[in-house]
Amino acid sequence: MGRLDGKVTLISGTGRGMGRTAALEFAREGARVVGCDLDVGGLGHFLELAPGHAALEQQAHQRPEREATGC
Repeated sequence: MGRLDGKVTLISGTGRGMGRTAALEFAREGARVVGCDLDVGGLGHFLELAPGHAALEQQAHQRPEREATGC
């Protein structure tokens, strides 16, 4: 039983690098991961690496609120 069983976490950048590393560690500890990244291929690879732990994967771009338009 993992330390994060029954928990859900939101992690950006799950497609690669530190975001993927964090998401995989959370998944190993039992968390369901809600992840986003611009890299759709990387998101797919995360799903392959953590089957059953991805609650949702979404292509997304994060930027400061001052740069957002049409919101």
